[in-house]
Amino acid sequence: MEPILKYYPEDDILTIRVKRGQIADETLLDNDIVLSYNKKNELIRLEIWQASTKGLIPALIDVAKRNPTLLDALIERHNGKQQDTPEIEAK
Repeated sequence: MEPILKYYPEDDILTIRVKRGQIADETLLDNDIVLSYNKKNELIRLEIWQASTKGLIPALIDVAKRNPTLLDALIERHNGKQQDTPEIEAK
């Protein structure tokens, strides 16, 4: 099963799975972001190239440090155990 978030340090690519499904089409945006869609044209995955240069890796680490229950909830949901995902407060 594919993780919700996955970082490939050797390629500096961050993938975010929004929804399960098979990729039917992809769009490359001009900011090095690939949007993947299923047959129903629903967004199922984002692929962010050069993620570290966009500040995303430190931001994800910061979120995990500030709100470890969010990370736990995402992992639980990913593993099929439904529970409410805590909200993140913007600071």
